[in-house]
Amino acid sequence: MFLDFRGIRLSGTSFHYSDFSHKGAKYRIGAISPEIVTAQIVHLRLQLEAYIDVCPDFKDSLIPVKPAPNAPEIARRMHRASALTGVGPLAAVAGAIAEFSARACAETGESDVIVENGGDIYLISTRERIVSLFAGTSSLSRRL
Repeated sequence: MFLDFRGIRLSGTSFHYSDFSHKGAKYRIGAISPEIVTAQIVHLRLQLEAYIDVCPDFKDSLIPVKPAPNAPEIARRMHRASALTGVGPLAAVAGAIAEFSARACAETGESDVIVENGGDIYLISTRERIVSLFAGTSSLSRRL
């Protein structure tokens, strides 16, 4: 099995690969039913946009901010990541959307799902996978 970051490819799977764009964000999805992932991405973005309407600091802050009492689960997780790292909560948006949408797909019974969003990858797999990172001309490229 080999994952090529430049064009996600996993050999020996029945994944359907698709590219999806929504509100300026680009996603690469590997799943038997990628439409489950795309529907969840749209849902998560709507949740975050509604939350930003009541908590604008969530979007604009470069440092951790206190979550609003009505924060959706994805926003609460992003607030926790923010507090742990000392950056604004929106720094966690790509990874959070990748994770939450992949998990939603897995909850429907899919055992193997991969979602890439802006370089953040969330992978659920029933077997060991080898992942290689492409980092351009960096000496770390394809070594990690």
